[in-house]
Amino acid sequence: AGVTYMLPTLSSYTLDEMLEARSPGQLMFAQKTMEELAEIIRNPTTKLQEWDQCISHNQMCRRLHGQKLTQGILQVLIAGSPCTDYSKWGKVLQSAGPTTAFFLILMKSVLQSLPDVFVHENVTTFPMDHIVSFLGELYDITFSQIDPADDCGFPIHRKRVYLVAHRRAVVMRRCKDIGFPEYVRQVQIKSTHKLQVFLSAMTAGITTVTGSKMKRLLRYRELFSNHNVFDLNQSPDARPRKNAADGSLQTLTTNVTSLWSEDAERYFFGLGTDTASALGTEMVVTTGVSNTAHCRMAGNSMHAAAVGRAIAYLLFFLTFR
Repeated sequence: AGVTYMLPTLSSYTLDEMLEARSPGQLMFAQKTMEELAEIIRNPTTKLQEWDQCISHNQMCRRLHGQKLTQGILQVLIAGSPCTDYSKWGKVLQSAGPTTAFFLILMKSVLQSLPDVFVHENVTTFPMDHIVSFLGELYDITFSQIDPADDCGFPIHRKRVYLVAHRRAVVMRRCKDIGFPEYVRQVQIKSTHKLQVFLSAMTAGITTVTGSKMKRLLRYRELFSNHNVFDLNQSPDARPRKNAADGSLQTLTTNVTSLWSEDAERYFFGLGTDTASALGTEMVVTTGVSNTAHCRMAGNSMHAAAVGRAIAYLLFFLTFR
C-alpha cells in the first residue's frame, strides 16, 4: 500500500550502447518519455544484427527471423517481453528498468523485420499502449485477455493479455489467390475484449462432437461446470488439473487444436492445421534458444507455442471482418 510505481525507462543510452551491454543491470535507468524512446526505436540508422552473442547460452543465438521463403507465405512472429517490471511483484519491489532493454529490442526487431503478423503475450498490467505507440502506424492491432478461470486448455495459471498486430493490406494481398475456407469470409467481429469474442469468429458450422471428444466434453462439464472453453484434445483426467487456490485448470499440454465453447456451442476443429495448410504459413515462435536477443525476450516459450499459436491463427479471421 502506498507504493508509487514509476514506468521503467532508459537513460541517455542509445540502442547500440544498450545492445553492447553485457547485462541490462549494467545500465543506469532514469525517467524518459515514451516519445523519446520511440525515436530511438524508429531511428533507421540503427540496425539489429540477425545473430548476436547470447549471454545466457554463451553462443551465437538468433535475434531476428529470416526473410520470407516465398511470396505466398505469411510470416507470423510470436514473442513476449519479460514482465518483471509490470508484474504485481515487480511493483511491490519497485522494480524500475531491468526488462525495458528487452522490450526495446523486441520493438526494434519488429520494426526492422516487419513480420506480417506479430503476437505479443504478457501480464494484464503490461502497458499494451506502448506497443501501439510503436507499431500503430504500420499494423492493425487488437488484444484480448485469457483467464484460466474461464478458458480451459491453455498453458497459463494466471490471466494473460495477448496482442495481435497484423499488416492488413499485406495479409489480404497474400491471401487473395489462395483457396481459403469460405467461412472465413463471413466473419464479423464487434469487439475483442475477451477470448470468447476471438473464438466466436471461428464458427465453422460444426455444432456437435462424437466419440472420444464427446466423452471428454461431458467429463469437462462434470469437473469444471463453471468454465467456458475446453480443449477436447486433452483429457481432463490425465493428471490433477485444479489449482488449490481458485479451482482453475492447471497447465495442459502445449498443443491447442480442438476447442469447444460452451457459450457459442461450437466446436472449433483444427485451430491451426487447416488454416496453415490453406494459407501457407511460416510460424516463427520465439523460444529461449533460437530467436531472442538474449534468450529471455520471449518470456515463457510455452505460452508462445500454445496460446500464441492459437491466437495468431485468429488473425486470419480478423482480416476478413
